[in-house]
Amino acid sequence: LQSEVSFDGASGNLKRLYDKAAKMYPQLKRCEARRLSPSKKRGKDIKRLLVSFMYLQSLLQPKSR
Repeated sequence: LQSEVSFDGASGNLKRLYDKAAKMYPQLKRCEARRLSPSKKRGKDIKRLLVSFMYLQSLLQPKSR
């Protein structure tokens, strides 16, 4: 996304990343029933943020021909 010059395999890598995020997005648990330590909670929050961002990015990305 940020590269000024594209490289072989870049579009395939990005598509796989978008596909993976689309599969993971529905599986994200909005609230955890059990208590987690702050470091584990932070890790889960970061994962949720990254997956949500990539899923949103895939929705906003124009479809290739």
